[in-house]
Amino acid sequence: MVFSAIVSSCSFDSLYIAACVAQANFIYAVLRPHENAKMNEFRMHTAKGLYYCAIALAEMSALSNYPWLPQLLGGQGIMTAPLPANNFPSYPQPSDITMLHKIFYIQFIYHAIETVVSTLPGNRTKPEMFLHHSVTIVLLLASYLTEQFTQGTIILLLHNAPDVTVCATKAFHALNLALPTLTFFASMLSAWMYFRIYLLAMYSWNVLTNPGTPSNRVSGILLFSLVGLHAWWFYLFVKMAFRFATGSGSQTKDMSQKVKPPSPSKAEENKDHMASLTISKED
Repeated sequence: MVFSAIVSSCSFDSLYIAACVAQANFIYAVLRPHENAKMNEFRMHTAKGLYYCAIALAEMSALSNYPWLPQLLGGQGIMTAPLPANNFPSYPQPSDITMLHKIFYIQFIYHAIETVVSTLPGNRTKPEMFLHHSVTIVLLLASYLTEQFTQGTIILLLHNAPDVTVCATKAFHALNLALPTLTFFASMLSAWMYFRIYLLAMYSWNVLTNPGTPSNRVSGILLFSLVGLHAWWFYLFVKMAFRFATGSGSQTKDMSQKVKPPSPSKAEENKDHMASLTISKED
């Protein structure tokens, strides 16, 4: 796996520094938008995509030594389920949680910025995005205060991994590059389904059915609200793909429809009508 090779060859600190630089670039893109709308969209999604890639790799590096982490997420676990139900969320916490603390700090800053950006005037972000980032901040604080850093970090990893393909799709779409846009869109659908719906639903179910504490049960409910949002967005993605394939989307119709000049007969009729009105006024 390519990501596992990158994680094994790079240290956590180098990946974390890369994430910090990418986040600073994203903040700069927010504060200094480009005059051209398409170029500004490309800058924003490129900065976010680099951040998601770097922070996801950093999270994999921080979690890769735990025996319960599945191999598909960069770990050494061989179980088919993400976590055994009778072992969540009570498995031992790591002795050194410095790396996980750093991940929580930078992720909290990022989601706080995204929450503010989603409320700015003229922003096209829908209320669902504001809800998503707000719930994520609440879950981050809950995991931090209850010292469930491994649980919180793996939930963040499940969110960040597919976002790399989402940002790549939007960045190439801003450049009007059809082939890479469609390629990353197809990979986005598969990554979204696996990480944000399948794996996150299994983790959320483990939290909800084996909470350990009442606060974890609330966290399980909040996690399932995110799964619901992800399922809704996935439906919109599929609907978008269907409209694009069938040419039934409004954007396709707008591009295919051209303004036709009036026919000569219609123009003559309008001219005769204006002449008659002029004559009647003179009379």
